[in-house]
Amino acid sequence: MATPLTTTTELPIAAVEHELRALWQAAAESDAVSRASLFNLVAVTATDAEYDHVTTTIRKLTNRHPCRAIVLRAGDDDTAPATAQINAHCHLTGGGQKQVCCEQITVHAGAPQLPAAMLALLEGDLPVVLWWPGDLTRQAELFRQLSALADRVIGDTSHGAPPATAPAAWFTDISWLRLAFWREQVAEFFDEPAARALVPAIESVAVEYTTRPGAARRAGLLAAWFARQAGWSARGAVRRVRLALSASSETTDAGVLAIELRAASAWWAVRKDPAECTVTATVTLPTVCGLPRKRSLWPGDEPTLISWALDETTPDPVYPRVLALAARLLP
Repeated sequence: MATPLTTTTELPIAAVEHELRALWQAAAESDAVSRASLFNLVAVTATDAEYDHVTTTIRKLTNRHPCRAIVLRAGDDDTAPATAQINAHCHLTGGGQKQVCCEQITVHAGAPQLPAAMLALLEGDLPVVLWWPGDLTRQAELFRQLSALADRVIGDTSHGAPPATAPAAWFTDISWLRLAFWREQVAEFFDEPAARALVPAIESVAVEYTTRPGAARRAGLLAAWFARQAGWSARGAVRRVRLALSASSETTDAGVLAIELRAASAWWAVRKDPAECTVTATVTLPTVCGLPRKRSLWPGDEPTLISWALDETTPDPVYPRVLALAARLLP
């Protein structure tokens, strides 16, 4: 079935809403198309490749998270009038008899004009989620302006340090979500009272990571998370944590290969098998015989992670406490 919404020409920003109403009205007459939108999703792209990646991701997201997507593309001419194009992402539902569609509005303008263009296109009374692909320190002033207009910001510290000025909006770090599987595996070690009692005796944490971009930052986040959960001071964490770069170039999951916790009489480890996309968790305790457990890795693709972020209903209170310590642990 053909996509019911598309414009092949550039529209003035002021004409976008009128064009959308006309396109939706024409699509609705077929009784085979309906529109859905629960929030505004705003994304900023810097290159053609990034634009293609963002559009592909939005197409996948709208299957579970219907929204109005506004993709901002900064041009070189700050004086040229802002223009937009419209297309739709549609998914079959109801036994394949009907399409549910969400619009994507792509805006072309100079960076100084993008915040005003975004405001003009937001669907009223719906939350605003800003997704910032790529380096969070890129176009710092534009990031500051757009994040001030958003209810939530989704970014990935794999691509660069967190912004110097934290957004006032609720910030979700994709790197942190990539580590959810690893954090769960480690936390399960301490479900046993005998293991929990040994937490104060843990003397060291070692995280092995790969050459994958951003893996070092994620290794630091994982080690810092355990240090905070164990109640270590920043100085104690720096002394006890070791981050080790592996020569491995495997690209699955978070770029973390293993984490090991050691006490004088106990040892815990989670190690990945890249070939199987699994991890094996092992434990040695003085009074408990623990058999190794093997688990399959969770999906780690960006659309899935952003979908998880959108499913969250409250900010993670642990992340802000971990972030500053992670920066101190990096080599």
